[in-house]
Amino acid sequence: MAAMEGSDNLAVTVVQILRHHKRRYEEEDRLEVLFSCHGRFFDVMLSDKPLSGFDTTSMIEQQYIKRFDACSEWDGGIDDEPPDFETQNEELLQEMEGLLKNLLQPELQKLGPDVQDYGVKGQNLQAYITPDVFNFQLATLAGEPKLVRRDEVKSPIFHPPIPDPSIISAKIQVVEAQSIRLIKKLAYSWVLQVSVDGQPMVCKLTSRSGHDSLPREYTILQQILDSGAASSIRVPTLRGVIKSHDGGIVGILLEYLKPSIPNLEIGLLNDRTISRPTREKWVNQINETVEQLHNMDVVWGDAKTSNVLIDEHGDAWILDFGGGNTVGWIPEELVGTKKGDLQALKMIFEFIRA
Repeated sequence: MAAMEGSDNLAVTVVQILRHHKRRYEEEDRLEVLFSCHGRFFDVMLSDKPLSGFDTTSMIEQQYIKRFDACSEWDGGIDDEPPDFETQNEELLQEMEGLLKNLLQPELQKLGPDVQDYGVKGQNLQAYITPDVFNFQLATLAGEPKLVRRDEVKSPIFHPPIPDPSIISAKIQVVEAQSIRLIKKLAYSWVLQVSVDGQPMVCKLTSRSGHDSLPREYTILQQILDSGAASSIRVPTLRGVIKSHDGGIVGILLEYLKPSIPNLEIGLLNDRTISRPTREKWVNQINETVEQLHNMDVVWGDAKTSNVLIDEHGDAWILDFGGGNTVGWIPEELVGTKKGDLQALKMIFEFIRA
């Protein structure tokens, strides 16, 4: 989302709004809004449980939580026209972002000089995965919104260690996050191009989401590596795992493929001039790779056109073994099966040949 300039040119950017992570904690509804500004992060909590000394009725924070709920709940009949939840949600997000950004400006002034911009080229990976985080809570006092510093609140862990480190092979290289340098983000905030001893690689980190796909992806790529097939299959080769300063494994390192088309779905939509022979070559290469995987009892999982990369030589590579399932590609009952892969392949081939 676009940055907003304050009176002193402090650019505050919304990184994440965890409205979908609202949970019950001791009968307390919570909502988190994560902001960044010049290398620092601000985690703002909204709760329907009032802070001591603040208003207990007509709470602005409670109203926001209720309005978020209203943007996803509908009691209309089957023949009624449903509300435009997407527009309502976007308008609500913009309103709340504006409020919290303005409230943060004085806090930014108190913190003093900026630190290094977050996610810049050359930043070491340890600093990237463990940035400074300041915790606040939105509260209401005399009918006005206030931000309250909550130093006692445990800061969020953006990239938690994998839950079972015993899955990591003793033969795989372990690289300290401190020694890895960021080159650029490739997708979201957890897929990066990095430099390890001057060699470009792809880094995939764990994430805060409830479904962490990294252990599955590591296990599959390690299986391919152990089979001796890594050099003959168009799947990025596993190069190592990443260890945080606390000893936890927080990511994997993969072979970097210089792309001509990073995302085949977008590439095909943007370029209708790709020749028929080239398209058929990609169909054959993808089909061959999936056959090789199935012969090793490996399921691709989240099979779709956007998980195919075309390298600088014009060859098709399969990406992403995290086991997700994008709606519309694989029927629910076939998720995680070879039949599911084959079902998705039909759609991929149709898309490529269209």
